[in-house]
Amino acid sequence: MSLGLLERTKSGTSSVFTVTPTGREVTDRYAQLRQQTLSTNLEELSDSVTKMHHAVRSMQVLTGLYEAASRELATINTAAFFDPLPGEAPSPNSHETCRLSPLTYRSRSVLTARTAS
Repeated sequence: MSLGLLERTKSGTSSVFTVTPTGREVTDRYAQLRQQTLSTNLEELSDSVTKMHHAVRSMQVLTGLYEAASRELATINTAAFFDPLPGEAPSPNSHETCRLSPLTYRSRSVLTARTAS
């Protein structure tokens, strides 16, 4: 009221407030600034939404790869990759029971040959 944005009129025991022309100008200007700010933020948000969609898709792909690796590891004979613990006998034909590709065997053989040197 002291800023001149509202007027008060009495109606019986209650007061009625109305917006003055100055009050209307201030609120209209505020609404305009708020709309400009919101529009700018929404433009930035649309780019963020696209980036979030890409991030979600990347996480889905990574999750699929992780699940595939877990399934593959669950179906192989792990003795093909690890030396027996002290006191354990090596598994017979451990390399033949492993269900990984020949490339994996070659990689393991190369790794074993390098570490043995």
